[in-house]
Amino acid sequence: MEVFRTGTHTSGNGITKTYTEADLVSIADTYNSQKGHEAPLVIGHPDTDSPAFGWTKQLKVAGGKLLAFVDQITDSVIDAIKAGHYKKISIALYGDNLLRHIGLLGATPPAVKGLAPVQFSEAEFDEFAWATDEWRVPIIGRVLNGIRDFFIEKFGLEVTNKIMNSEDISRLQESAGGVWIKQETTDAIGFSDKSDKEDVMNEEMTKKIKEMEDKLAEQSAQFSELSGKFDAVVAESKKLADLITGQMESAQAKVREAAFESDKAGFKAFCDGLAKEGKILPAETDALTEEYASLRQAEESLTFAEGQARPSEKMKERLGKREAMFVSGGQAFASARRAADTSSIKVPDKFANVKNVDPMSVEIDKQIREYAEQHKVSYEIAAAEYSKA
Repeated sequence: MEVFRTGTHTSGNGITKTYTEADLVSIADTYNSQKGHEAPLVIGHPDTDSPAFGWTKQLKVAGGKLLAFVDQITDSVIDAIKAGHYKKISIALYGDNLLRHIGLLGATPPAVKGLAPVQFSEAEFDEFAWATDEWRVPIIGRVLNGIRDFFIEKFGLEVTNKIMNSEDISRLQESAGGVWIKQETTDAIGFSDKSDKEDVMNEEMTKKIKEMEDKLAEQSAQFSELSGKFDAVVAESKKLADLITGQMESAQAKVREAAFESDKAGFKAFCDGLAKEGKILPAETDALTEEYASLRQAEESLTFAEGQARPSEKMKERLGKREAMFVSGGQAFASARRAADTSSIKVPDKFANVKNVDPMSVEIDKQIREYAEQHKVSYEIAAAEYSKA
């Protein structure tokens, strides 16, 4: 007889597990490989001293179902099964997946309600009770309600009603009225209808379930199509967002670059003004401008407290405070500090025979020659640049 199958099942003590075909094979191998225990065939949910009406000899797995070969079944039980008194099967498993017993369940719930759970003297076990297709109707109703809620969240009520009407789900659940009864105790799950009506109701239920399964398959296909469109819209939106972000970052980079070049040009104009004032040489302008630009780039990654001067600002302030070395007319002169001691200036040999050589003129000549050598220009060009300064 078929006693168990693959799937996700909740035991009588409220534990939900998912059983694969490999798990069924494990249950069968565990039972078949041991010799010290025979699982009895019992009626209902037995206590430790309840009688056995047969014994399980062997288990095997076929088509996702666990099959049991049961021997020594009493004639009274055989007659009761043939008469339709026991149409449902339950099994009990120990924690190590060893089969404890196989139970035959009747078509009606226990007459006495509210009994305390049965206390077993042996180890803990999980018990599963199967019924016919009536069980599936409320489950399908719950599944459909869950799918409907998901549709409403994703696509709104109007779209969902076109695909999955709530009244259809309600009628499906109402059609199970008077059939589905779950007892307050975890001892049994039964049905209130008499056994002589079960066949007719089972046929009707099977038909309704088939219709709902077909509709569910159709709605699942529609859902897959809508999900595909939704994913495409999300992907396109992300692509557009990435494009806009890239363009914004590029524009911001261009703005920063333009601001930097403007600042650099402003500093160069500042240096040109210092050169006209005789505070720096014209040859220094480019080098000072690049030094200033390097400082400004470094400052981009630094944080300054309020009121704290930046290095680039200190540089401009320092250059602005320099004393003038030249006058705009080209006549060189020394400040009081520089003119205080000219004895260290050595007069070149070529001026040795010239009377009254001005030491400062010798220094100017030296600077012109250094400028000419540094910039690879003639002495005349260097002197002209010096005069402009």
